Amino acid sequence: MKILALRVAAFRRFTDPAAIEDFAEGVNVLAGPNEMGKSTFFRALEAAFLTRHKVTGNVLNEMRPFAGGEPMVEADFLREGRRWRIRKNFGRGNGAILTDLTAGRVVARNAEAEDQLAALIGKPSDMHGPLGLVWVRQQHTLVRPDPDVDAATGKEKSRGELGALQAAIGREVESAAGGEALQRVQHLTAKALDILLTNTRNAPKKNGPLDLARRARDDTRLELERAESAVAGAERRLDAIAALSAEYAQISAPEYAASRRLDLQQRDAAMAAEVQRRTQLDLAREALKARLLEAESARNASEAARKLKEQISSLESQHRAAETLERDIATLADVLNSDAATRPRIEQLSTLARDRDIAAAELHGDAARVDIMLEAGGAGRVRIDGQGVAGKVSRDVTEHIDIAIDGIGAIRVSAPGAERIAAARQRRDGAVRRHSRSRIFWR
Repeated sequence: MKILALRVAAFRRFTDPAAIEDFAEGVNVLAGPNEMGKSTFFRALEAAFLTRHKVTGNVLNEMRPFAGGEPMVEADFLREGRRWRIRKNFGRGNGAILTDLTAGRVVARNAEAEDQLAALIGKPSDMHGPLGLVWVRQQHTLVRPDPDVDAATGKEKSRGELGALQAAIGREVESAAGGEALQRVQHLTAKALDILLTNTRNAPKKNGPLDLARRARDDTRLELERAESAVAGAERRLDAIAALSAEYAQISAPEYAASRRLDLQQRDAAMAAEVQRRTQLDLAREALKARLLEAESARNASEAARKLKEQISSLESQHRAAETLERDIATLADVLNSDAATRPRIEQLSTLARDRDIAAAELHGDAARVDIMLEAGGAGRVRIDGQGVAGKVSRDVTEHIDIAIDGIGAIRVSAPGAERIAAARQRRDGAVRRHSRSRIFWR
């Protein structure tokens, strides 16, 4: 058999389609830097010829690129003088197509295509066959096997000594026994594994021998941890007992008792001295409180005397001012009493002031009142008797006023009894003029 071409899409590191066409005669060398995809092409050849198209789980996940997608591999090969093509899709929409390129037709699909491909390349059942015997994956056989169980976590490793041993035995049996014997061995092995593992071989069968053994192992490990914890606790308690024993031995010694008695006597003496000192401090504190109270009383008395002194000084000043005012009044009384015309003039002024007040009262008693409250946008649009107003305005209307509103009209407000108001105004104005002339004349 000769490989003619290899094509992949959404396979491991190749998100986009990639291909190697026209393999040459003889040895073909695939060279390039790390992470170029050389190992990916070898893995694609293995998937095309040795992996079923319906695989799931980790096998399928290892084919997918990091960006996701459904893997596809396609290989052209020459077998017994005829050209063939096998195409496999994995994941969703999985399938297999085997095409006879020489005849130009599809000869089988899916499971039938897998079986015919196995017959073409000499691969019996699910074993690798001759192609598998020469298959070498990168570092696959070069890594030294590890223990099956991680000592730190207690979990099984994917590549342990048991796995490596089983793989080596499988390869030896396949090479020595051939297909039929190997199938019988595989059947017996699967039958034995069915007792231990689930159908998917991903976990031990519940309550099976392997599951029970692992539970027993876990229980034993838990008991060991508890025992170790108990031992550690016992060791801590023994250490504490040893420390207490040493302390007890020290306390029980006669010289220690004598030292403790001396220490207690010294402490009693110090306590007595401290009590006496505190008593003296308490007495001094009480005496200080008494002095503070006396000082506070003295300060209050001094403050009261100062205020009384200030009050007396103010009263004396007021008394002197009253005496001066009394003398001035006496002097003015003598002047007024000596002027024969003064008293009639005062009486005349009183009469004129009374007439003025009566006329003003009559004037305001009959007057109307206008209150105007403008909003912010009305400032400057309203005028009273030609004068602009803003905000809140109140006016007494003794006769009448004219209110003009820009863009709207004019309003006249008249007071009731305008004739009486006019007469009262004349009387008030006349009384004011006479009163003013009389005051000027009297001065």
